[in-house]
Amino acid sequence: MSPAAQLAALADEELTLVTDGRVDELAGLAARREQALAVLEARGPRVADPAERMLLEHAVRVQALAAEAIRAAMARTSAQGRRTSLARTAAQGYRAAAGH
Repeated sequence: MSPAAQLAALADEELTLVTDGRVDELAGLAARREQALAVLEARGPRVADPAERMLLEHAVRVQALAAEAIRAAMARTSAQGRRTSLARTAAQGYRAAAGH
């Protein structure tokens, strides 16, 4: 598989991992992406053929979707943390009012 095809497949896999909530598996994927990028970069600055260019553009688009999904998940997690903290503070207030 060409490096461009690998990058496109890795981008698809990344989006699947993120949307499935399997973010703990992203580290292994990042290492594989670095390997594919190293092979691509080792070829030098030659112009990609049209098929390779389409694969690379696909990888960029899908990675942008994955990045947005990660940002949204982080925002949800942050909001959930704030709600949990607020609930804990309220519970402590009730406990104090009850004399416990």
